[in-house]
Amino acid sequence: MVTGSATTPMPSPADPTETRDSDGDGLGDNSDSHPNDPTRPAGLTYEYYEGNWTNLPDFNTMPSLQIGKVPNFTLAPRQRNDYFGFRFTGRLTIATAGTYTFTLKSDDGSRLLINDQVVVSHDGIHGPSEVSGSIVLAAGVHRIRVLFFEAYGGESLAVSIAGPGLSKRPIPDAMLGDAPAADSDGDGYLDANDAFPNDPTEWADSDGDGVGDNSDLYPTDPLRAELAPAPVLNSTTLLVTGAGPGEETWVVNPDNDSVSVVNRNGQRVATVNVGTQPSSIARSIPRAELYVTNKKSATISVIAAASRAVVRTIALAPGSAPHGIVASPTRDEFFVVLEALGRVQKRRASTGELLAQVSLGGTPRHLAVSPDGNTLYVTLFITPRLPGESTRTLNLASAGGQMHIVRASDMVALSNVTLRVRSVNPSESAGPGIPNYLNAPVLTPDGTQALVPSKQDNVQAGAMRGGVGMTFDHRVRATTARINLATGTEN
Repeated sequence: MVTGSATTPMPSPADPTETRDSDGDGLGDNSDSHPNDPTRPAGLTYEYYEGNWTNLPDFNTMPSLQIGKVPNFTLAPRQRNDYFGFRFTGRLTIATAGTYTFTLKSDDGSRLLINDQVVVSHDGIHGPSEVSGSIVLAAGVHRIRVLFFEAYGGESLAVSIAGPGLSKRPIPDAMLGDAPAADSDGDGYLDANDAFPNDPTEWADSDGDGVGDNSDLYPTDPLRAELAPAPVLNSTTLLVTGAGPGEETWVVNPDNDSVSVVNRNGQRVATVNVGTQPSSIARSIPRAELYVTNKKSATISVIAAASRAVVRTIALAPGSAPHGIVASPTRDEFFVVLEALGRVQKRRASTGELLAQVSLGGTPRHLAVSPDGNTLYVTLFITPRLPGESTRTLNLASAGGQMHIVRASDMVALSNVTLRVRSVNPSESAGPGIPNYLNAPVLTPDGTQALVPSKQDNVQAGAMRGGVGMTFDHRVRATTARINLATGTEN
């Protein structure tokens, strides 16, 4: 049995239980514990999670899938009947000081905290059963939290109170007040539970040193606050997760359709089987997930970082040849290049839903996203055909490698940067040629420049065209272009 009822979105003729909304907050008076106060539309704020647990997880280490308000403790907002969890946060008003006994009846695990002190712990997988605990409370308002998880089978949660003048009963709605439900940075952690409420990449500071756990190589040592590497903002075949002893390197293996996980000692600790011909890997820090493009099978494998297991597969257009992928550093989104179609797509990270796309033509393969998540930089792997390429005389006035600049909000191509021919005399450290086979743009830490590695083809050399540099080390060489992102020009 579940105590409480789900939030009623709006009184309407289709809802026989509600006829009035006195304070205009969208919650009917019958379900609103504060019917005359529009700033307090319900007694509790809930955060909803999904996962396979045998004990209560640390909800601070994962983003919630849904945040809402309810008048009392209830499992009604759940999206499925197994493998889910809730964290309820609110204010408990005590009229008379004294010793209060709280009882949790749950299936499966639960925990109740008052003013961040554990009063009742009923953890683990079990059938419906009760556990009680007592605490001395002064008259006034106290912070209350209840954590709950359901594994499989039946599910239930009931929270009771007994104390001065109160026989044992479910906590009345009138005793519960709504805690602030703001999530200012949109990272899935309420401001009340977020150590960095304005930073979507950080939410916990375990050692209290002012450096978020995701960036702190020593998250439990307040005397050592060495920063972890910044999030990877470009498509890549290798990235690092964790910090300190928990550091792991994830490497894409295109030849055997897998991803290897290597610890900081160089030992392989896991092999994750993905789709056919994996090509790129990206990481969503807020979701603690990794995304792997599988070029030949035209899919994206989504891996949970904690379990090192594929938790879902996103199907793309057959034959689309997905290659580069990056996760937005600020939103629940990722961007993937479909090389065979000449497109870049924006998808919702939590569901894989297609949000928008842009057609660029040519052979886009790699990309990068700006630190604010607002701009994409997409390179064409193969430089477009040069005017006069099959003749003696090349026209290189406007030719070169291409990097497109795309507005991420609506996926509109804004402009493109041309990496032009370099006309310098061959030397040990330099030579003429035009960029080709462009790799991923790598942004500088301040986000003002992009470095684009590629090979450089000396197309003007040879007896027919008369250019110099037909020796072995001057026909093709490695090069890196530096682009000023403010002006959209090559330095």
